[in-house]
Amino acid sequence: MKSLYILFLIFIPFFFSQFDIDNKNPIKIINLHEAFENRKSINIKDISLSSNYIQLETKTECLIGAKARVYSNYKYLISIDRERILLFDRNDGKFIREIGHKGNGPDEYLFTYSIMPYNEEKNVVYAGKNKKRLMFSIDGQLLGELPIPELVSEIGDIDDTAFAAFLPNYQGNEKNKIVVFNQNNSVIRTFPNYLSAPKSDGFFMWNPNSWFYSRNKQLYFYELFNDTLFHVNTSSLSPRFIFNMGIYSPPYKMKTSSKFEKDKYFMMQTLNESSKYLLCSFKFNKRSYTAIYDKDQGKTIVNDYSPESGLGFINNINDFVPLEFSSINEKDELICTMNPLKIKQWFDLNPEKISQLPEYLKILKNIQETNNPVIIIVKLKK
Repeated sequence: MKSLYILFLIFIPFFFSQFDIDNKNPIKIINLHEAFENRKSINIKDISLSSNYIQLETKTECLIGAKARVYSNYKYLISIDRERILLFDRNDGKFIREIGHKGNGPDEYLFTYSIMPYNEEKNVVYAGKNKKRLMFSIDGQLLGELPIPELVSEIGDIDDTAFAAFLPNYQGNEKNKIVVFNQNNSVIRTFPNYLSAPKSDGFFMWNPNSWFYSRNKQLYFYELFNDTLFHVNTSSLSPRFIFNMGIYSPPYKMKTSSKFEKDKYFMMQTLNESSKYLLCSFKFNKRSYTAIYDKDQGKTIVNDYSPESGLGFINNINDFVPLEFSSINEKDELICTMNPLKIKQWFDLNPEKISQLPEYLKILKNIQETNNPVIIIVKLKK
């Protein structure tokens, strides 16, 4: 094990000599491997100042699909699943409207985005159609279209006029990692792909392939089969965090191999960041885990396994249903969900614990498994 760690440290200077290094913000190493070997519970009370529970209205026109992500600003909750974009009131959970509509007609979209679908700064929502990214206002109006380069997947906004898109390297021979382009679909620059995989005649698709997310008007990027989280702008791709996964790091050379055994490695599922924390979730051996990195203390915690989704989760108070996190907004609020079926099951299986719950959780006793999820807005520590 020591020899592996030494090789890792020797490799860092060589690898990062190929990228722009920001000396004012040194690269931080997140010891995911060590934290995983010493797992413990992550409780919401350990990372938060307060929390607010909102039961979303349930009716036919606003049913939320599986694996929905929920985003929030000061006034609204925006739910985005594979089929629909729905707007709810943040205070009482009342349904307000559907944003856009799935279809092939005028002003309709063909698919929603799972990566950066909501721009909090502009208060707009993105969806896709025919090599274009559509931009909708919160009131449901189509505001504009962004032409997208060929053969890219995830997209992130660098600023109002420059955008970054990931080239997913499906067959192992892609020479570039990211293309930066403008509103006219003119390429501003490309960032090369220094990692290689054997060329394949097959077509290997991973979902997600990569992540873009924005924090304080800065764009960040992470690629599956890579240990590094980068800061992206129009002139540089700068390493910011390294996930030290040790023996669990998926080899890039296996990205195009039909023999790749993904259950032996950490496969990243989500990434979110607040002022104090970097939160991620990953799958290993068919199980889901959540990691929280404290940027001030340089410490990482990986939670004990729980049979929740791969969206990431943290334990709730009083041994209640775990919270699955969706997003973090610029106010350091972590937006989480609770599955109504799991809530109903908890009440059925734990009648002796109901009296110990606070009133805002007791009122969920009559929830039905077909209801929309309960939203929890958690104010994170700074």
